[in-house]
Parts: sequence; structure tokens; C-alpha cells
Amino acid sequence: MPYASATIKPDVNVPFLARADVYLKIWVILLGVLSLVLAIRTFLQRNKEKETVEPVFSKSAVLILAAVAGYLFVMDKIGFVISTTAFLLLTILILSKKPGEKTEPKVQMQKMLFWIVLSLSLTLGIYCLFNGVLGVSLPTLR
Repeated sequence: MPYASATIKPDVNVPFLARADVYLKIWVILLGVLSLVLAIRTFLQRNKEKETVEPVFSKSAVLILAAVAGYLFVMDKIGFVISTTAFLLLTILILSKKPGEKTEPKVQMQKMLFWIVLSLSLTLGIYCLFNGVLGVSLPTLR
């Protein structure tokens, strides 16, 4: 099989399915169609049932979408490690906040310390995996 790919000349038109971007486009289209089907199905079920349904765009969902947009925007500027650690920590903070929950400051500080260590260790683990094992360089601080 490697021989077959080595015999394709660079100036020859590559078949459509042999291009690298084709499979990414297939996944994006498939996920878009499935998301649309899920949204329509949820909308139809909401009309049938009279019970209250949580809104699709809650405050936490909007905050996470903003965090993802910010993460994608700043990763090239401040690097993978800093931006991913900050993104993970912010996402954990958003998802862990429960309305009306009151906790002691000592317990809150213990949770925050655990979340910081978790975010840092996940980020460094991913960095070591990609940089060391797979040999893929990730964005660094400019």
C-alpha cells in the first residue's frame, strides 16, 4: 500500500477521496446534519409536551461558547499551555457553579486548588503526548 501512494506524481490531479480535507468536511457535514436533526426533534417534542424544558442557550452555554471562541482566538498568541489551562479552568468553573449553592470559603479554596492542579496536569499531559510521543508541535508563546 505505501508503494501505491509513493507512485502518485505531485503534478497529477489527486482523486477527490484521496485529499486530506475531504474526511474533515465529511465529519463536519455529518455532525451539522445530526445537530440539525436533534434540534428539530427537540423543538417538536417541546411542542407536544407541556412541561417546561430548559432553554438551549442557557447562561452557562453562552459563556462556554464565548470561552471556546476566546480560546481559539488567543491560542496562537499566548501558546497552547497557558490558553488551554485557562480554558479548562474557566470551563470547570462555569460547569461546577450551581445556582443558589453556598459553600464555605475553605471548601471553595480547596476545590479551586484541585481544579487548577487538574487543569495544569491535563494540559501538560496533552502537551507531552503531542510534543514528545507524536512529534507534533503545538503553538507556543510568541
